Amino acid sequence: MFSIPVKNLFNSKAAVKCVIIPWMVACLILSTAFQSGLREELLFPKYEKGLQTISDLVTDNVTIYSSMNLSKMALGLPKLNKNIMLKSNAEMKKMMKSSDYSGVYTFPFLQKTVGNRKQPPKKKFLMLDEPLLTGHGVYIFRKNSPYLDRIYTIIMRQRENGIFSRMNAIASTENAQPYGTVSVDQKSQFFIWWEFYDTSFGILLALIILFMEIGHLGIINCLEFS
Repeated sequence: MFSIPVKNLFNSKAAVKCVIIPWMVACLILSTAFQSGLREELLFPKYEKGLQTISDLVTDNVTIYSSMNLSKMALGLPKLNKNIMLKSNAEMKKMMKSSDYSGVYTFPFLQKTVGNRKQPPKKKFLMLDEPLLTGHGVYIFRKNSPYLDRIYTIIMRQRENGIFSRMNAIASTENAQPYGTVSVDQKSQFFIWWEFYDTSFGILLALIILFMEIGHLGIINCLEFS
């Protein structure tokens, strides 16, 4: 691409290929990450392996939501005590059912709790060595960004019905003159560049939101789910 003269860059087929190929690869990788376990691996790597006891929460950026006073549990853990927020069971139940939250992890503290609860799809059970409250389940969740689903939908649509179909639609529309008197070929190339920058911005925004979510977890201790 750097060997192409600047004056011929816009009209060069090689330049168009340099735009289309990275665009398609980026859309494919990002959309695959959003719809597969890769997204979960990016968001929850250290919590699967590193979180073994309640003391481990001291070093993690989490918020503990509880319907009861957890001051006894937090004795000797001043950093953890600062992260406790009290909520009613009804509020926490609503949060659990909300589509704004995902990546729920269940920590049952009794063997019978594990046996009586069916494991939901794509959810993982972990055991803590130090129970918060004997017999009660603790739910770790992540709050979704309101833009994630929208960005994922846009990227999937761009990958499936993106540059090529739109370029053909412009080229086959004889009456459309959105860019004055320029030729159909020039309009198509202009649209390719516009689509490239537009999609690149969407991909960049999606990646920023994705990595901003890493480590933003909360913990629920809810009697109704014990």
